[in-house]
Amino acid sequence: MRTLKKALCLVLVLAMVFTLAVPAMAASAKDYKDYSEITNKEAVDVLTAIGVIHGDNGSFLPEGTFTRAQAATMISYLMLGSKIADALPAGGTQFSDVPANHWASKYVQYCANEGIIAGYGNGKFGPNDTLTASQWALMLLGALGYKASNESIGGAGWEIQVTKLAMQAGVASADELTGTFNRDMAAKMALNTLTADMVEYEGGSKVEINGATITSGAVRKDVQNTAKTETIKSDDVMQFAEQHFPQLKLTDAAGTTDAFDRPAAKWVNGVTSIGTYSKTPDLTYTTTVKASDLYKDLGLTATQTDGIVYKVDGKTSVTEKYDGGIGKTSTWTVGGNGTLTEVYKNVDENGAITGVTIIEVKTYFGQVSAVTKATSTVDRSVTVDGMKFTTEGFAMDDYVLYTKAETSTPGVYAIQSMKAATPAATGTVTYVNGTNKSFIVGGTTYKYSATNTDTATVGATATLYLDDYGYVIKDTGAKAVTNYAVVVDYVNDYASSIFGTKTDMAKLVLTDGSVVEVKADGDITGPSDVNVLVTYTVSNDVYTLTKVTSDNGITAVTTNKSTLKDGVYGDSKTVFIVRSGNGNIDNPFTYKVYTGIANVPSMTGVTATAAVKNFHADVVYVTAGTEVGVAASKATFVTEIGAQQITEYAADGKTKITYWLQNAVVDGEVTTIKSSNKLNGVYSATVSNANGIVTGATPAANVTPLTNATAVYVNGVIAINGGYMGFTSDAVCYIVDAKTGAIAEASFSGLSDKTTLYNGFYTVKDGIVTGVYLVPQV
Repeated sequence: MRTLKKALCLVLVLAMVFTLAVPAMAASAKDYKDYSEITNKEAVDVLTAIGVIHGDNGSFLPEGTFTRAQAATMISYLMLGSKIADALPAGGTQFSDVPANHWASKYVQYCANEGIIAGYGNGKFGPNDTLTASQWALMLLGALGYKASNESIGGAGWEIQVTKLAMQAGVASADELTGTFNRDMAAKMALNTLTADMVEYEGGSKVEINGATITSGAVRKDVQNTAKTETIKSDDVMQFAEQHFPQLKLTDAAGTTDAFDRPAAKWVNGVTSIGTYSKTPDLTYTTTVKASDLYKDLGLTATQTDGIVYKVDGKTSVTEKYDGGIGKTSTWTVGGNGTLTEVYKNVDENGAITGVTIIEVKTYFGQVSAVTKATSTVDRSVTVDGMKFTTEGFAMDDYVLYTKAETSTPGVYAIQSMKAATPAATGTVTYVNGTNKSFIVGGTTYKYSATNTDTATVGATATLYLDDYGYVIKDTGAKAVTNYAVVVDYVNDYASSIFGTKTDMAKLVLTDGSVVEVKADGDITGPSDVNVLVTYTVSNDVYTLTKVTSDNGITAVTTNKSTLKDGVYGDSKTVFIVRSGNGNIDNPFTYKVYTGIANVPSMTGVTATAAVKNFHADVVYVTAGTEVGVAASKATFVTEIGAQQITEYAADGKTKITYWLQNAVVDGEVTTIKSSNKLNGVYSATVSNANGIVTGATPAANVTPLTNATAVYVNGVIAINGGYMGFTSDAVCYIVDAKTGAIAEASFSGLSDKTTLYNGFYTVKDGIVTGVYLVPQV
C-alpha cells in the first residue's frame, strides 16, 4: 500500500503556501501589495488575521504555486497557531531530503508526528514538489481528524474517495476541487476547514494487508463541543476554529448583511473586526434579466409574491416593478450590462421558497479628484465623485472603477471597492448598431455598460475602458471640445467704423484667462445677460454664444476638497474664473483663472455659478468670495545681494553704530531696511532697536527655497520646476537683480521664459502660492 502512504504524504503539500523562513506577519490582508488581485478575499482576510498566512515580501501572490514544505508550515499554523508553531524546536526529520538546517524542518516533522504526512515511502519527502487540490484536501481532512486508513483512501483511485469526503465534510466544493488550483484557492479551502466539523473514530480493528495497516469497522462521529464555546455554529458540534482558534467568531444568522444588503457572514477575532462578506448567491447575472426568466431559473411552480426584496447599490428600489410577483408571465426586469445582479432564496424547512432577495451592484467609472495624505491619525485617502475612500496606490487624475453603496444616511453613498481602470482598446469606430447599441473598434464588437452614457459615432477615435464583465464603461477618445466663457459686458447694435455696420459686441473672459471683445450673436440678448456662463463657437470672426444652464448655491471653495455642494463636484480639470474688485473706476473688476481644485485658493462667502455635466463642474464663475489665509505681501523679504555695511553716528550724535543696509519688501512695498546682521530669506516678523536697526527676525512658515529652478506662468497657474500650483489673487512676484540686489515687482504672466534658471524662494498658504521671490542666475 505504498500508494496510500504516498497519498497521505501529499496531504502535506500545501501548508506553507504563503510563508518563507521567518517573515514578519502582515497586520492585515489589505497590506498586501496585490490585494486587489485576490479573488477569495474573505479567506485571505481571515487567515491573515489569525496568523496562518502572511504573504511573501509584502505580496500574497494569489496565482502562485505551492510546495509540500509550504503546506507543512500552513498546517502547523492551523493546528498550533503561529506563535507555538514558530516556537517548535528545529532539528532533523525522518526524511533524508529535509535536513535539520532546512527552513521548514520543524513543521515537516510536526506534521509527520501527527500522522498528517508520511513522505513517499523511500525516505524522502520532496519539500519543493507542488500539489494538487485533491492532495491539499486530503491534508485538510487529516487536520479535521479523518484517517485515511479508516476511509478506504488508497490505491490508484484515492483522489475519488478524497473528493467525495472533502465535499461531504465541507472542505471544498466540486468547483474548488476541479478548477484552477493556486494559493488563492488553497486559502479558500483552508477557510472552509475552519468552519468544518471535527471528527473522531470509535471501535474498529487494525489489519495488516500487504505490509500496510488499515482499520476495519471503525465508526466515524462528530466531536462534541461539551464546553459550549460555540463561536462558529450553534450545533453542539466542535468546528475546527472552535477548537484551534477560540477567539475567532463567525456571525451569519438571518439579518446579517453587507453594505449592499446581501446576506452575509461577519468575522471577528477577539475584539477586532475582520470584515463582513456576502454569501454565495443562488443566481448571478451580469446582463438584463426578466422576471419571467427568474421564475424559470428559480424553479418556481407558482408565482412568488411574498418576501421579495429588491435593492440597487444598497438602496431599496423606489419603483414597485416587482409588484405582481415573480411569475412566468412577469415583464419587469432588473440588472443591465455590467451590473452584477445576485439572487438569494429564502427557504423553509421543507425546501419551499418563502422569499427572494434581488441585489444589484453597479460598477462606475471615475477619476481621482483629490488625494489626502496620511497623518499620524488618518490613513491616506482619495476622493472620487465627491466620495472619499481610504486606499493607497492611486494618484491625482487616475481613472478608476468603483462600486458604491448607500450609507445609513439616505441619499449618501460610500465607495466600497476601487481598482485601477486601464484602457483596453484604442482605435476608430467603424460600425455602429443603434438597435442593440453595439459598435466595432479594431474589428472587435463592444457594448456599453449600463452606467455608461457615451454614444459611438462612426469615424470617431475611441479609447475604451472595460468593466470586469467586458462592457465599455467609458470612452475617453476624441470628443467635441466645449468652449466656455463668461460674458462680462454686452452692447447691442454697436456702431464702429472698424466693422462698417452695427453689430452686437461682447466682452468675454475665456478659460485660459484672456479677456476678449468680439462680435457676438446667439441667445445672449443684451446687457441683462452679463455675468452668465456661455459656450461658444466661432465662425467668420463671430462668436455664437449659448447660455449654460448653471448651478447656483456654491457657498465655499476649499482647496483639495472636491465637493462644491451636494451633487456638484470639482476636480483637476475644473476651471475657476474668479472676479475681484467692485467695478468702479478706483477698483475695477479683474479676473483670474485657476485650473484644478488643488490650485484654486480656499474661499468663503462665495457667490458662484457652475456649468455642470453629470455632477462634474466644468467651469465655476466666482463673483464674490473671501480668500482664506494671509497674503505673502505682509511678509518681509530681504536679500543679502548688494547689502552694504554702513557705520554712522546714532541720533545722539555721539554713539557710532554699524549695520547692513538691505533691500526688502515690507507690507507689499519695496524699501530698504537696516539690519545688525546680513539677512537673506522670508520673515514673518522683525524686531528693531531704538535706532531702527533690525536685531531679530522670525523666519516665515511654508517657505520653499529655490535653486536652479524654472518658473513659468501657464494658463493661470505657475509651474515651478514642472510642478503646477495656483496662486492667490493678491499673490506677489518679485525679481531680484542678481548683481545689485535691487527688487522689482513683476507679473506672474511675465514668467514665460522656460530657459531661465532662478534661485530664491516661494511661499505657500493652504497649498496655494502667495509669493515668489526670484533671483535670475547670471
